[in-house]
Amino acid sequence: MKIEYRPEIDGLRAISVIAVILYHLEIFTNNTNLFKGGFVGVDIFFVISGFLITSIIYKEIILTNNISILKFYERRVRRIAPVLLTVSATYLLLSYIYSLPTPFWKAAESILASTFFLANFYFFHENIGYGENYSNLLPFLHTWSLSIEEQFYIIFPIIFYCLNKYLKKYVIHILIIALIFSLIANDLGRKTHIVEINTLSFYMFPTRAWEILSGCVLAILEIKVKKKKLYLPKIVPLISFLIILYSIFFFTFDETKPVPHLILPVIATLGIIWYSRKNELITKLLSTQFLVKIGLISFSLYLWHYSIFAIFRQTDINSIYFTSPLYKILLLILTFLLSFASYKFIEKPFRNKNIISNNLLVKFLSLSIAFTVIFSIAAINQKGFKNRFIEFYNKYEHFEIDNRYLKQQFVKPLKSFYSKSAKTFSDLDNKKILFVGNSHAVGYFNSFNLNKKLFKNYEFSLLRISLNDLKKYKEKLNEFKKSEYVIIGTRYDFKLIENNSSEKLENFVDEWDSFIKLNNKKLIVFLNKPEFPSNSSNNYTVLDQKIYEKIKNKNINLDKFKETISKKYYDLQQKEVINFNNKLKKILIQRKIKYLDPFDYSCNNYNKSCDVLTNNNHKIYWDYAHYTIDGAKFFGEKISKSNWFDILDH
Repeated sequence: MKIEYRPEIDGLRAISVIAVILYHLEIFTNNTNLFKGGFVGVDIFFVISGFLITSIIYKEIILTNNISILKFYERRVRRIAPVLLTVSATYLLLSYIYSLPTPFWKAAESILASTFFLANFYFFHENIGYGENYSNLLPFLHTWSLSIEEQFYIIFPIIFYCLNKYLKKYVIHILIIALIFSLIANDLGRKTHIVEINTLSFYMFPTRAWEILSGCVLAILEIKVKKKKLYLPKIVPLISFLIILYSIFFFTFDETKPVPHLILPVIATLGIIWYSRKNELITKLLSTQFLVKIGLISFSLYLWHYSIFAIFRQTDINSIYFTSPLYKILLLILTFLLSFASYKFIEKPFRNKNIISNNLLVKFLSLSIAFTVIFSIAAINQKGFKNRFIEFYNKYEHFEIDNRYLKQQFVKPLKSFYSKSAKTFSDLDNKKILFVGNSHAVGYFNSFNLNKKLFKNYEFSLLRISLNDLKKYKEKLNEFKKSEYVIIGTRYDFKLIENNSSEKLENFVDEWDSFIKLNNKKLIVFLNKPEFPSNSSNNYTVLDQKIYEKIKNKNINLDKFKETISKKYYDLQQKEVINFNNKLKKILIQRKIKYLDPFDYSCNNYNKSCDVLTNNNHKIYWDYAHYTIDGAKFFGEKISKSNWFDILDH
């Protein structure tokens, strides 16, 4: 039973990889990513993988009543490992030349994980959300899907063979049941508000297996079921293709859940594979030489593109080039050139045993893996080889330019309404202070909680929660029930002072004040923090932009840098924040509600400066206003010295 080559499947691969590349390239029109649903290309890949692998294995079982697991693994290794290791080694070398320390050693961690097909576990452990801000700076994030496929390739042949041997009549039934359970688990996980479960359902094989299994089921049906001549082949591929195009242009990652959104492109992919015919319109389109050739190099394209984009984003400190259409075209050309080269000189030769023998393959893999592993471990242990920029780090030892990393340190303790470092209040006779609000409340909480020794008569806890949710869940939240003082520390909606009227803001304050008094607690309000410009595309701050050249430049002069950048930040304060704070302060004074103005400890109106570096030169902000861990601790120390908590005793 010969396996027939299907050029339209390579064409479908081409559509998928082009969609993914354009999604990651971020081509914007009217502030919207034109290919905002291009991530569905990965889901299409999963379906194709399941279909092709099952077709190969099942036909071998039918012909020989057996399957050579070792030969199957050999084919997979020849197909995947040489290109993956080549891309990994290339990136490590380029990172040594171009990347700053933290992006380098964090990339090395992910490369190490992807080498052993554990990238999905790594990114789940790091709590990195695919599609979130700054994830495009992680050069091997895209290998999470490759790891899932490899985990499937490792276990599926053995399971499939056993099913065919002992439960032959029920193979397709078992696969369909597994598919349904996987789909339900994925859907429930993606719809939950618990971040860990949401991330788990995205990255893990059991919850993504339904897409691959759908291709597996189709492969069995195609072999077992005789196709009838119907009019459907003329209609289904066209409708399916339009569904895929619709998904690519109109789906958004944040809103996409398995049911019903991702089911649509998955079913559409199945429809094209099942109903494709030589003379059918979509089959002809997908079988064109242009798409087939792109499909043939799709694996190389997928591996190269994300890493190339990431390293250029990292080094585009002012985000000037990556937003340029010409620059993006050049990146596309570079990606295709590298992919054609790796397909011709690596993929094709390594797939052919007559060109690359098993002995030569083993030698290549051994050397490549050894190089990748040793280099990666060295980069991790040496924290990205900081000694490359020894002149800078001798003076600014604690400075960290990688805001994505600083954000991760900020986010790690957070869980749902809570923070792992925010404990329930004890029964001790201390003043119990609860911080309530959004991510800005986390920074305020850290300022006090990280300085507990300076606030010995106080206990602090945190709820990242809105007023409506607090009203709804207050009986279940021991932190709220035990608290004496509730501090609102949030980033307020500036629409509360629309049309130069403070009526909405007054209502907002009164609603909180009434609720707190009703529950026999005392209210304290923190005003807005100062806010400064920050580049959202690569998350470099003004501080980073100013200091980047000093890190790279061997002849650096940092003598007056701290003073200069502090004055620069004073001039960069967002005026709308100051205006909002003045109006909020006036309302709080009228209602005799105690408050703290973060400007009082963040900036100095006399010197016209704002702190952006701690005394030990740790960065204070990882974006426009969020405190780093060290920044929060620094500000907490300043608040302690001001004896601000004395207001609680008056």
